[in-house]
Amino acid sequence: MSVVNNTQGLISQVRARLVEYFAQQGYTDFVVKEPEPVIANKEIGPITPLIDHTVLGADADKLAVHRICTEAREYGFASVCVNPVWVPLAAELLADSQVKVCTVIGFPLGATFSEIKAVEAQKVVDSGASEVDMVINIGALKSQD
Repeated sequence: MSVVNNTQGLISQVRARLVEYFAQQGYTDFVVKEPEPVIANKEIGPITPLIDHTVLGADADKLAVHRICTEAREYGFASVCVNPVWVPLAAELLADSQVKVCTVIGFPLGATFSEIKAVEAQKVVDSGASEVDMVINIGALKSQD
């Protein structure tokens, strides 16, 4: 079995487990997107289009963002994931490529007001992010808030 088929099978299993878990918790008003088909990069291999290249450390700087954008473009990665402040730079560096710009909202703890996350999400989308990962507030989830 190929790496691509194994990866697609793993994605399907994780998706099914997430749906089952949230249904058991009583959450029915959510959407789990179907995974996009995996397209193999013949020169580098089938896994690179699945990679989100990240630099999310507190010490991430402009040089690190330049580096991961260059590497993502060179290897055909799916996206680069950067802290919100670096979204405009990453969007500029990747403007003429297939690489998406991803960022994180409420990172790393998720313990932020939902209204703040919404404003932050709008700001990063307006700044060039095409993917936004939101960190859930685990404490609120556990408390069913």
